[in-house]
Amino acid sequence: MSNFIILILLPLIIIFVLIAPILIGIYVFRDAKRLENGDPLLWALVAALTPLYIGLFAYVLINSDKKRL
Repeated sequence: MSNFIILILLPLIIIFVLIAPILIGIYVFRDAKRLENGDPLLWALVAALTPLYIGLFAYVLINSDKKRL
């Protein structure tokens, strides 16, 4: 059981807890800056630091009517 946790679960936890929020923050920062939508840093922090990716969903819903690439 401990090998399973180390080999499978630990990398998944690292991805979802550390790497995904960083990538989400970068995406939201760049997108908010491009759309000139408020403070990009604030949007990035909200999107990256809220649990269960609620900040990302809120950002996408609020800006769903804006033009994207």
